[in-house]
Amino acid sequence: MEDIYKKALWIPSDLHTEIKVFAAKNNMSIESASQLLLKLGVCSYEEEYQDESK
Repeated sequence: MEDIYKKALWIPSDLHTEIKVFAAKNNMSIESASQLLLKLGVCSYEEEYQDESK
């Protein structure tokens, strides 16, 4: 069996609540919702960075 190592990301309690609500509304686990939102944020950041460098 593959070992899975998790690392904590400390966030304010109000943001944690928002992620829990988002996860519940979209029938996702908190872990999946957090990963999705972080990936969307990274993509958005990269897109903005590319637009500014033009």
